[in-house]
Amino acid sequence: MSRFVSITTLLLFLGQILTGDEVLQLTHSGQGENATAFFEISGTSERQNPVVYSLSESFEEETLFLHYRIRYRAEGLDSLPAGDGEFFVFWLDQQKGANQSTHSGGIPNIGIHVGPKGANRFMVRYSSAQESFGPVLEGDREYRVVARLEKKSAASDAAFSRLSLWVDPESEIPDTPDAVIEDPKALSSIRWVGFSTARKTEVGDRILIGDLRLASSWDALFSNTKTSLLSEIPAPPGFTPPAPPQEIAEVDPPPEEVTTDHWSFLPVEKPDIPTPEGSGWVRTPVDAFILDALERAEISHAPLASNTALTRRISLVLTGLPPKDVVPSDQLDAYIDTLLGSQAYGERWGRHWLDVARWAESNGHQHNRPRAHAWRYRDWVIDSFVAGKPYDQFLREQIAGDEIAPFHPDHVIATGFLAAARYSGNELDKAIQRNDILVDITNTTAKAFLGLTMECAQCHDHFFDPVTQWDYYHLMAYFAKGQPGDVILEPSHPEIEEAVSNRWGLFESVRSRVVERKRAAGTPEPVLVIPKSVPGAMTPVEKRTFAIIESKISDLPKAWAYYSPVTSPHDLEFAPTAIRWPLPFQKESLETVETRFLDRGNVTSTGPVVAPRWPQVFGGFESEEDRSHSRSELADWLTGPEHPLTARVWVNRIWQWHFGRGLVETSGDFGVAGAKPSHPELLDWLATELIESGWNTQHIQRLILRSNTFRQGSQFSDNASQRDPGNELLWRWTPRRLEAEAIRDSILAISGSLDESAGGPSIALASADQSTRRSLYLEQRRDNLPHQQMLFDSADALTSCAKRRVSTVSLQPLWLMNNPVIARETVQIANQLEPATDSEAPSSSAIHDAFQRILLRDPTDEERIALEELTVGTSLEEAIAVLFNLNEFLYIP
Repeated sequence: MSRFVSITTLLLFLGQILTGDEVLQLTHSGQGENATAFFEISGTSERQNPVVYSLSESFEEETLFLHYRIRYRAEGLDSLPAGDGEFFVFWLDQQKGANQSTHSGGIPNIGIHVGPKGANRFMVRYSSAQESFGPVLEGDREYRVVARLEKKSAASDAAFSRLSLWVDPESEIPDTPDAVIEDPKALSSIRWVGFSTARKTEVGDRILIGDLRLASSWDALFSNTKTSLLSEIPAPPGFTPPAPPQEIAEVDPPPEEVTTDHWSFLPVEKPDIPTPEGSGWVRTPVDAFILDALERAEISHAPLASNTALTRRISLVLTGLPPKDVVPSDQLDAYIDTLLGSQAYGERWGRHWLDVARWAESNGHQHNRPRAHAWRYRDWVIDSFVAGKPYDQFLREQIAGDEIAPFHPDHVIATGFLAAARYSGNELDKAIQRNDILVDITNTTAKAFLGLTMECAQCHDHFFDPVTQWDYYHLMAYFAKGQPGDVILEPSHPEIEEAVSNRWGLFESVRSRVVERKRAAGTPEPVLVIPKSVPGAMTPVEKRTFAIIESKISDLPKAWAYYSPVTSPHDLEFAPTAIRWPLPFQKESLETVETRFLDRGNVTSTGPVVAPRWPQVFGGFESEEDRSHSRSELADWLTGPEHPLTARVWVNRIWQWHFGRGLVETSGDFGVAGAKPSHPELLDWLATELIESGWNTQHIQRLILRSNTFRQGSQFSDNASQRDPGNELLWRWTPRRLEAEAIRDSILAISGSLDESAGGPSIALASADQSTRRSLYLEQRRDNLPHQQMLFDSADALTSCAKRRVSTVSLQPLWLMNNPVIARETVQIANQLEPATDSEAPSSSAIHDAFQRILLRDPTDEERIALEELTVGTSLEEAIAVLFNLNEFLYIP
């Protein structure tokens, strides 16, 4: 989440109230979970008071001035009349109240509300009937808000009856306020102050506040802004390379040659399309290969599915959402084209790839700190599918986006694939810390793009596949010169470079000072000076300077990405990260990195230096002189048309995400221990067709979706089952259960609640149950995924997930019957189908409409009677919940 820090924001963090010459301590009493330590407040669409302070004693003097800074993120700011406007205030009260308290009715409020002509304006108010408005609010702009609260007499029990507002005043008091309001019945003393949101503050709204001050005079209010800043900031410390290893482990040299005759390592050759006898059934070449295998096995294919089943199947496979109407058979191809160009398609297929990329929005391990800007990679993946990005380009940007010229922020964002590795911020041994990240990246790259399980080669030659331990570290060497972090998404210029340098210089100088103090005091381990304690040890001048620097950096666009200052032609900067013990921040640290063979995978047992290269079984290099040793070189090799694995692995994933099982069932393992392809000729034909089409993923999808193989019904056949019990030859369609996200999203779509807004920061887990956005926009923390994802077998984001498992447990139907989200949506559907009446049971028409809405068909008489009996003494929403528990709803038909 973004940090908002202004010139004197530390006064807010220290909690000081200025009254005349006296400074009183202000105690923070946050009541909600929607305000971070940096006071970025997000809405909940409900009343909340997330930031609350108490005065040490009640204030009853004649005049009180207050000051705060505010910036309203434009992305969440309603523009009327499209939205319903905004409401956000700072209040002063004698009572603390509850988190939902309104603090109105004679209570001073200073903030934002919908004013004249339907604009969001700054305002002061005592109640909804007593308001006065000032300037219009603009998004993404910082404002200074100043207000004066006055009594007409100095008596302690006199009312604070006059409230004046200034927006962006100078240090001298202006002659005329921007707004004034009076209330003779206002309160007479103040003990509590706080910030409040309301229903107009939606979940996506983000309001940044800081620099809160209260004083008994205008001069006292502004006096603290005139204090000095540091005239000189220490330079950040230089990087000290680690000492070279004292001993080099003796290891066996790589073999002279590595060979294999395993099918997946052999060149891809495009086979001829077969001509089966029943060629009238063939709609695309896919059918020719499938039917040829069925005829050789003397198995008949199933008849085509109904239009209802096909419409639902196509929609659920491509978008993860149910259709609204049945599509006629002669319009199905056009329907497919429409869905392939939709945002919902990108979100559905983007979620598939995020499983493979083990993407999440936290570091994992013990501290598991959030990655505030990781959502940009998720959005890049979605946008890539919507745009129909060629797969070779999709791969290249993820492997080497920071090396692509000319510079484009999206290319850097794409390296979020590499940066998605877990990152132990609690690891003090930098060699172990870096190696753990590189191991994660190496394993994931091999599994995602090569379909190879290389994990065991970290410690020894692979037991099954033609991959040596030397191959493992050669592949790892491609990634060694980069590291993950919050990369600033614009080329470095003097202001950015100065801000980052000054931040590290000031931070490290203070940290060193604290360490020396602890050493002098006899502390045995000064390393326990954790980074978050450093700002607290700064002098007031250092704090103010540090706040300015942090503010500048916080406003820069960033992405959690992978960047190498050694191999990238672009001069970029890492923004300082919240990780407790991050990797070295100096760019020089990456210039000195060496990749060494690790005996038994142990970082303390280092062997010879290894250079970047791909596994030996795939052949060597034509010329060592022309090599770049960059990740771009690796991407070129992976997307070369002669590569035996890349295209095969990708078309197999495409097939799996259509049918539920790949032509190679072990889609993450094309090695010797993996499954053999059920249709090897079809696999190779699709792989070559992918390359010849310009790596066009949607071309392969159309071949599958338009085929009669995909459009078969699921009718069972005894003869076919005896000959092919596992349906490996695809003689019928095998229904499969929807994933966790698609179940929730489908329910929201059916109720009409689904918020289809695309992209942007994720919804915090605390607000997940209130949100109606698609599930992949809910925050993805590695130790705390959204509940329904854990319940319905989502990927854990710890390692690359080639295929989710499917379990059936009692908690799943209980969630579908009783979860508050389900209860809310079933009530909404019931109210839409039949307004509330005094009748004890819903009408037959309402039950009929529920079937049509949820399953796209009429109920049978038996089903209708059963649900009518169920609803006697209960409700229509109970019947709707039953329909959501049917396999017919939960499975792709």
